[in-house]
Amino acid sequence: MSGLVITYNEEHNIEKVIEDLDFADEIIIVDSFSTDNTVKIAQSYKNVKVYQYPFENYAAQRNYAISLSLNPWILFLDADERLTPALKEEIIQTVLEKRVIRPIIFSEFRCLKTQS
Repeated sequence: MSGLVITYNEEHNIEKVIEDLDFADEIIIVDSFSTDNTVKIAQSYKNVKVYQYPFENYAAQRNYAISLSLNPWILFLDADERLTPALKEEIIQTVLEKRVIRPIIFSEFRCLKTQS
C-alpha cells in the first residue's frame, strides 16, 4: 500500500502523518515548494520519498502523486489528518485480505466506505 500526502507548509503536521502511515509499503510526499521545513523533515525519514511539484490545482497534485505510486492500494491523507488505531487495523486487514472495496472516502472526521 502507498501512503500519499500532498503538502505545502506543513512542518507542524508532517511528522505525525508520516508516523501514522508507518505501516505503508511506501510513503510519498508531493510538496508544492513549501517555504518552511516540511521537506527537510519529510526527507529525514528514510522510508519517505519526497517530490516537489508546482501547484496547479488539487487534482493535478493528486494525479501526480498517484503516478509515482508503485502499489495498487493507495491511501491519501492530508497532513493534518490522523488514523485511529481501529481504522489503521481495518486498512491493514483489508489490504492483506485483498478484499475488493469501492472507493474509500475520508472526510475530516470520519471514514465512509462501501463494500462490494
